[in-house]
This record gives sequence, C-alpha cells and structure tokens, in this order.
Amino acid sequence: MVTRYINAFSVPKSVGAGRVLCHNHVQHTVDIPCGENGFRAWTDTEPPPKFVKCRCGWSGLPHYAHRDHVRRQAGGGDMSNPEQRSEREKRERRIPLHVRIMVIDMLPERERAAEIAKLRAAVAAGEMPARADGRPSRQSGNPAHGARRPEGP
Repeated sequence: MVTRYINAFSVPKSVGAGRVLCHNHVQHTVDIPCGENGFRAWTDTEPPPKFVKCRCGWSGLPHYAHRDHVRRQAGGGDMSNPEQRSEREKRERRIPLHVRIMVIDMLPERERAAEIAKLRAAVAAGEMPARADGRPSRQSGNPAHGARRPEGP
C-alpha cells in the first residue's frame, strides 16, 4: 500500500489508474476541501482494512471510508439527494442559535453574511426559536440589558 494524500484545500476531480480514493471520519459536505475542519483524503493502491464504499457524495467520485463512518452517514443520507438534504437542514435547525452563531463566526466573510441572513429569516419566520428552550431571549425582560420593566403591579 502506497498512500498519497490529497493536496490541502482541494477536492480531487480524478483518481489515477490502480488507485482508490479514501477519506477520514470527519463530518463533511459534498464539496469540502481537504484540510478544512480536519477533513483528510488520500489515494492508495487498495482500501485500508475495514474501509467500505462510501455513498456520501463527496467529490463526486467513487471512494471509501471506514465502515463505522459509513454507518453513521447512512443515518444522515446522501447530501446530493435534495429530499435527504432538506431533512438534514430540518435537523440542523434544532441546533441552538448561539451554537450556530459560534460556528458562523468561523466562516469566511462572504459565507458569514449569507448564513447570518438565513438565520435571521428562520427566526423571524418562527422556524427556529431564538433560544434552544424556545423561550424569548433574556434581553427581553432583563433591565441589566437595557430593556424596560413592565410598569404596574
């Protein structure tokens, strides 16, 4: 077995003759480049032990991943399928807003603005609560945050 890692910040478009494409267990999208969030890919002469064909759709090429990762992905489905992608998006809406904002802060500037706009629209439409427990944010009634207390007894 001769391992050759895929260059950082790239997604392979082809695999050489006699080589198989493999990737690690890190959660990823269909077009994530190598190196992002710890995602790694490589080619080899044969799949490593316990690696099976992966159907996640990454790179658009046939490839292999560890069988445990493939089993976990089977619950998430094929992200190139629009129906399954919408199901995953529904699950992601359950992630607390403050956690999603922390993740968005790590995105490049051009992607950050689009993601923030999507979150604001989802909160405004009532598709996502402002807090994980569904209650209004603390700022709405806390005088320490500049909000007014209700008057009267």
